[in-house]
Amino acid sequence: LYLLLVSFIYLPLYLTGVLSIKRKILYHKIKQRLKFSSNSVLGLVSRKHQVEDVLEVSTNETIDFLKHRNPCYLHVIAFSTPNELVKLAFREQTIDLISDAQLAYVIFYSVYAHALEWDENIKMYRLDMQELEQFYLFNGFYWECRGILIRPTDLKIIIKMNDGNQYHSDITGSDRANYNLAKLHAQVICLSYLAPGLKHNHVHFVFPSSVCVHAKQKLDHQSTLFKLLSPHFRFTEQINHQALFVGKATSNKRTLFDRLFFFWQPLPVTNEQFVENVAEKCKTYYIDTG
Repeated sequence: LYLLLVSFIYLPLYLTGVLSIKRKILYHKIKQRLKFSSNSVLGLVSRKHQVEDVLEVSTNETIDFLKHRNPCYLHVIAFSTPNELVKLAFREQTIDLISDAQLAYVIFYSVYAHALEWDENIKMYRLDMQELEQFYLFNGFYWECRGILIRPTDLKIIIKMNDGNQYHSDITGSDRANYNLAKLHAQVICLSYLAPGLKHNHVHFVFPSSVCVHAKQKLDHQSTLFKLLSPHFRFTEQINHQALFVGKATSNKRTLFDRLFFFWQPLPVTNEQFVENVAEKCKTYYIDTG
């Protein structure tokens, strides 16, 4: 079934995508030759929360992204999506439960670390997830985890759920299944949205975008400072613009195509909720608290 899908549907789509990328690159290069290329423009993300991000992407950035980043997405769409469809058809779509050590590592050594707080009373780090309450989810989706506590000395973990129950990692016997289920909720459902949607907005948006745009426009591209900075903000314009103003990965309307074919739209919320939440978080961090 996988070979049939790839041979008759996804390989032609892949080749069409490759040609489309080449066509777009040629189009933007012609614009450059004719002196119609554009510069990056910063603009409001939200009228309610007055913060700015990349409203328009420069022609140079667009070409760079098309040449060196878009093919990665195309390969995943063309050759990973049919594999997921096969699993869906045979009801074999499963998620492996990660170990406690893996969960602790992800929280301590990824973007979640920006949101950790030390609780002196119980000598544990706290990852608060109460903000998940504010979202309106599609029918059939539930974000039930409300917090994770981790003790760094022995990696003891406590997972708090929305019904008030707490599940401890050192539990044994038949109750271990309840802890594993709580961890699965945290792993698959809650943490998958928590990072992009709630806990590292200020790391990803507004300030990095501003540095990227102004550095490209005002610094000498041959200077040492620009050469040091440029690898860190490469693709920042396009990625942040797509996330906030295009929304290919977050514009999930729960249609038939969204559910069965657009596997890069995993979030059970609309793009409008995602964008307004990002804008609110960035405003709180950069403007309200300084």
